[in-house]
Amino acid sequence: MVQVLNSSLLTVSVMGNWGTFTKRWHKILIDFNFVYHAGYVIVSLLGLCVHEFFYSLLVNQCIILK
Repeated sequence: MVQVLNSSLLTVSVMGNWGTFTKRWHKILIDFNFVYHAGYVIVSLLGLCVHEFFYSLLVNQCIILK
């Protein structure tokens, strides 16, 4: 639950910092940062609501960042 709240807050923060609220939809959907963070929120929600297997997809982020 904390992971979902944290990733949601991070996504809204990224949207505000990069001016996503003032862009058109086609510009938003090609913005890699927004798509990445929105996908992170979706995977977190799937892990919370559907099955814990989806959390294994989030481990890739840790591997990529290190």
